[in-house]
Amino acid sequence: MVIKAFFAGLALVSTSSFAISSIHIDNVSLAKECDNLALKIADVKIQETDQTCQSNLEVAENKVRISGRYILQTQYLLASYSLAGATVYLNDEHTHMCSNYLSLQKLKLALEPIKDKIAGLD
Repeated sequence: MVIKAFFAGLALVSTSSFAISSIHIDNVSLAKECDNLALKIADVKIQETDQTCQSNLEVAENKVRISGRYILQTQYLLASYSLAGATVYLNDEHTHMCSNYLSLQKLKLALEPIKDKIAGLD
């Protein structure tokens, strides 16, 4: 009885891990999503009047661009780390003082689907 339960559990684990590992990610389109988001961040940065906000947006833009490069190289852990860094700079305590606060909120929301797509790949 114990042996049957063991093998049933083993079969369940191996089939569920197969389903997770068979997920296909199009690295090129995901990297393009990062590039497009970086361009949106650059647009918001140009419109921003506060120097600290501009600086944070510049760092976030660079981190999102770098994430796209990591995704192309299938280095998902580094891409995830870089996207997390971009989120930190978009969530800075100073962001409520930014003139484009609503745009910053939209950018943070736009980061989430990309982070979700690579979350299980690292």
